[in-house]
Amino acid sequence: MKKSVIIITALIYLLSIVVVAFLGYAAEIKNPPIYAEDIIMVLDDAENFPEEKYTYYYNGAPIYDVTLNPEWNKGEDSESTTEESIQSLIQQDVEVYKYRIKFYGSEEFEYYQENLKTLKLNVEAYSPKGEVENPSLSYYIDKDKADILTVNKEGVVTFNKVQEFGDYEVRVSTNDGSKIVIYVNIYW
Repeated sequence: MKKSVIIITALIYLLSIVVVAFLGYAAEIKNPPIYAEDIIMVLDDAENFPEEKYTYYYNGAPIYDVTLNPEWNKGEDSESTTEESIQSLIQQDVEVYKYRIKFYGSEEFEYYQENLKTLKLNVEAYSPKGEVENPSLSYYIDKDKADILTVNKEGVVTFNKVQEFGDYEVRVSTNDGSKIVIYVNIYW
C-alpha cells in the first residue's frame, strides 16, 4: 500500500505541475503595453524636420519657423525627458524648451492672429517600439498668461490679444505614466 500511495502522490504532483504550467502560459501577456518614450513634433509637409527648420507660409508669405532646440537633452543618454532632467537643464542655464515657434516679426504675428487666430501644436507621444497605447497629451500655459493666449486639450493655441512682443511656453506632458514633459516656446 505504501507504493501505491507514493505513486498516486507522484502522479498528482506531476499533474499539478502540468496544470500550473498550462495556466501560466495562458495568462502570459502577449502584447505588453507600449509607453511613450518621447514627445515629438510631427509636420507632415516637412521632409527634413527636425534636422532642418520648418517655415510656415500663409498666402505665400513666410509667417513663422519651427525649430528643434539643439541643447535639448544635451548630455542625456535616453530619448525621454522627465521632470528631473528638466530641472537639471534649468540648473545648467540651458533653455528648457524642446521646440521653438518663432514668428518673423510683429507684423506677421498680427496678420496671422487676425486671419487664423489659432495655432495647432502638432505634437504626439512617441515610442520606437510601436504605437503608444495611451497617446493622449496634456497642454498647459501659465494662468497669468491666459489673457494673451490659451491652449485647449487638443493642443490648439488661441491668441486672445495682440502684443508687440511675446515669449510664451506651452508645457506638454504624457498621460500614460511615463512622466515625459516638454516645453514648446512661442515667440514673436
